[in-house]
Amino acid sequence: MSLRPGGPGGGDGPNTGGSGSVQPSSPPVEQGGPARSGSRPRGRKAVALLAFALAAGVVGLGLTARALGLWGGERRGPVIARANGVPIFLRDARARVQGLTSVHGSSIAALGPDWQRRVLQSLVDDVIIQEEASRRDLSVSRQDLDRAVSGVARGSAGGLEGWLKRHRMSRTELERRARLQLLGARVYLAVASNVTVSEDEILAYYRSHAGDYTEDGRVRPLFEVRPSIEDSLRRSKQEQAHAAWLAERRKHVKVVILMNDWAERVGA
Repeated sequence: MSLRPGGPGGGDGPNTGGSGSVQPSSPPVEQGGPARSGSRPRGRKAVALLAFALAAGVVGLGLTARALGLWGGERRGPVIARANGVPIFLRDARARVQGLTSVHGSSIAALGPDWQRRVLQSLVDDVIIQEEASRRDLSVSRQDLDRAVSGVARGSAGGLEGWLKRHRMSRTELERRARLQLLGARVYLAVASNVTVSEDEILAYYRSHAGDYTEDGRVRPLFEVRPSIEDSLRRSKQEQAHAAWLAERRKHVKVVILMNDWAERVGA
């Protein structure tokens, strides 16, 4: 990813938390083998994480109204950077930080010393996702969007309106976040669509982890645990394929910082 200071208002250079550049950091790839048969599958569908991600505010996104066709004139506020010409807003950086602190701790300090890089990188990744979705002609139907939005507030006191009020969020903003989250799930599946798991891989794992499938001195036969092994191996390969794709895309994104003190203003 190319990173450089912007034009007017860009200051002397980019604010990168002292590193001088925003280094790509691939999302964690689960390297362990399949879960033991009978245990709860890990991350079966990326879409299944939508309600939690939205409730935590982790998907505060930085895409333009023109790109998504949303927002109905809602003011987005100051622009802190541009990724391939797409603006990233202070409002979205603030929402991302709030979401991360709600998950990892009550203060920005809990995010670690490189939180600025992580937050900016995640907002740049939003742009990468939108560009890839456009390139692949991926979209989100109105029905899927309504289902996702309704799911966020399911069981919440006061329903959707009560949820929006408590989180100080408009429905337009919630839909914007839900749309990109759903697009992200579609992109994830698309870039990992060529992943396959061979019979040899399944058998090799089964043999090397026989202890995982032993109960009361009896090793469960392969046909009983094969679906679990295959599913978990496929998910692991999909995660690796997506991580490799994202790392490559990050190398070619041009990021221009327009607000050098955005990190200080996030908490303002």
